[in-house]
Amino acid sequence: MNNQELTSVIPPYQIFKKLIGQTINIEDTDGNAIELKIDEVISGSAHSENYESFTTRLKDSLPNRIPQGCYTFSHPTIGKQWLFCSATSSTQYEIVINREVETQ
Repeated sequence: MNNQELTSVIPPYQIFKKLIGQTINIEDTDGNAIELKIDEVISGSAHSENYESFTTRLKDSLPNRIPQGCYTFSHPTIGKQWLFCSATSSTQYEIVINREVETQ
């Protein structure tokens, strides 16, 4: 993975929400890549005006292809992001983001 290729800021909740139904590319450190569908984006209980807390749920057509860990997620809208992903079932995965809202 080349860190210079990564997008510097993870996009906000509303951007991820617009990607529901689209596919996102996931690549491991060895360059193996697959595409998953963004199934839903759910705000967490801590989500507020000053703090983002949300889960992006992903769906695969084949079981058990992604072990828990960090991967490069890429999509034209969000660029390339190095994110932690964990399985919630044999074909479903999630990315959880909790952070203060950046002010400009």
